[in-house]
Amino acid sequence: MKVQETALSAEQASQVINSTLTQVSATKEKIGEVKGLSHDQQTLIDTGSSLMNETLTAMRQISTSSEERENLPSL
Repeated sequence: MKVQETALSAEQASQVINSTLTQVSATKEKIGEVKGLSHDQQTLIDTGSSLMNETLTAMRQISTSSEERENLPSL
């Protein structure tokens, strides 16, 4: 069986990242509406959300760096 590699363009990667950020924000809002969470549960949710946002920010920076490299003139 042959394995196919799929490469996302920087623009496609950016769209995926933006879509994921939107979903994370919507999920966080829905979670915030849930009543009766303990302090520890809320802290865990907030920490997970922050970690996801930091990860997505790093992915966006990698995507931007890749796009900038693609646009560099050949030597």
